[in-house]
Amino acid sequence: MKSITEEQKKEKINREKLIQCHLVNLIRESDILQLDKSTRRYIRFIPKVLDELIPKVGTQLPSHRLLIFEFINHGLKSLDITLMLGPCNDSMIRKRIYSVSEKKDYIFNRTDKLLSTKYSLLYKKRIYDLKEVEDKNIDILKLIVNNFMKDIFLKNDMPSIVSVLQEGKEIIQKVN
Repeated sequence: MKSITEEQKKEKINREKLIQCHLVNLIRESDILQLDKSTRRYIRFIPKVLDELIPKVGTQLPSHRLLIFEFINHGLKSLDITLMLGPCNDSMIRKRIYSVSEKKDYIFNRTDKLLSTKYSLLYKKRIYDLKEVEDKNIDILKLIVNNFMKDIFLKNDMPSIVSVLQEGKEIIQKVN
């Protein structure tokens, strides 16, 4: 196994920080997205319209959001975006959200085919990986991220996800 040098570690951390800052700025500049608690590795947010639809009963985040988008930032190695259904004390609300997503699995490309007791991945897309960007500078990475957000996520994927969840509003917000 090839060990990495201190300089390579610093470069990796630096790229992760630069990508994190860029993603946080994109979210903050948006009128339709709300930033949540984030780290260098996990940049979390929610469309504001979903913030009003999904009950805040989650136990993972200080915001109590149960459903959250996350950029999973591995600096140069890869960048993914996911929609995570997190833990809560009310298993029925998790089941109802999951059942709404099951009906449209061409939109919710769930990697978790069964609802777990804690975390379930409802959507995942790779924005870039090492093979595509290993010789690219940070400005090129930012451009890749911007194009993904503008041309794929904000234009198609997010509106489709939001629409399905809004259609399932009565199911999701049903009182036990």
